[in-house]
Amino acid sequence: MLGLPEQFLFSSGIGNGGGVIQESASGSCILMLVAAKRRALDKLRQTDKDLDPYDVSSKFVALMSDQAHSSIERSGFVAGIRTHILPTDETGSLRAQALLDGIAKVKSLRRIPIFLGVTLGSTTTLAFDALAELAPICHDEGIWVHVDAAIAGSAFLCPEFRYLMAGIELADSFNCGPHKTMLVTMSCSVLWVKDRTTVESSLAIDPPYLDYHLEKPHVDYRHWSFNLTRPLRSLKLWFVIRLFGVQGLQDHIRKQSRLVKEFAHLVSTDARFELCAEAIYSHACFRLKNSDNETNRHLLNQINMTRKVVLTGSVFKGKYILRFAVSSPFTESKHVEFAWKIITEAANELKGADTDGLKD
Repeated sequence: MLGLPEQFLFSSGIGNGGGVIQESASGSCILMLVAAKRRALDKLRQTDKDLDPYDVSSKFVALMSDQAHSSIERSGFVAGIRTHILPTDETGSLRAQALLDGIAKVKSLRRIPIFLGVTLGSTTTLAFDALAELAPICHDEGIWVHVDAAIAGSAFLCPEFRYLMAGIELADSFNCGPHKTMLVTMSCSVLWVKDRTTVESSLAIDPPYLDYHLEKPHVDYRHWSFNLTRPLRSLKLWFVIRLFGVQGLQDHIRKQSRLVKEFAHLVSTDARFELCAEAIYSHACFRLKNSDNETNRHLLNQINMTRKVVLTGSVFKGKYILRFAVSSPFTESKHVEFAWKIITEAANELKGADTDGLKD
């Protein structure tokens, strides 16, 4: 349904792929970082069978952009792996030169880059890293490429959005969250990998009391997460797909995109406001022009205090921004217009804001 390469499937017959439903994108991230660590150690053992894995692991580094989700850094804390943050361009996208510079910097410190978190749809502005530029570099360097598409991955149900994941054939893992924008209840975060053997061996410990004598070949999902006990997450995903169908889910995704663009158009018609990123899908980012961060933060508080609409805030390139999201299948144009009315009324009452532009 998403148009991913067949190498990610258990049944592809052309690789060693597979998938699992995790509790969150954060859980997927830490599992992939541990798998990257295992692959790097296995490679080093080929030339030094007596290496101390704990000593060598202290030299491993995970790379991430300044727009990547904090789960990568948190995963590094848990796995004992340093993280190195790479700068993004003016749109929030990680590009090839920044990656090359980051790899060179890490190596100059006599450390080993083993993992890159590629973001397809950042949490703050829905920015997309240039995967097609980044993946070949990582492939040559032996760096694990994990694609975090937690928010925007569901958009790939629609073929017209798939250009945003160009280069996915060179990724090692891919995660997206149907519980975010695909109408599935929490928690349901789907993860695919190209090399399930490395993933399974990373956490495989087989005490006698867990010896189930399962027939080979089989998939033992206790090796696919830190929890041995797993809730049943597959039925709710299956029911949503059965209820809406592929066409129904595509219609929902396209409607979200259309409503977000309607909101972005309203922002662009008011001279007091500016869009902070291209409104592609799921949410639009905006702020008051010529106003400091505290004023925009206060605007957000004023809007949310109405209890009629709820927005979230974040910081992008040093500027505080407001985020308007659409995810409900019941949202219509009239709700977008109502929300904009509340926003503009709050701006009209805000002291310190630039009110020279158009008003509601």
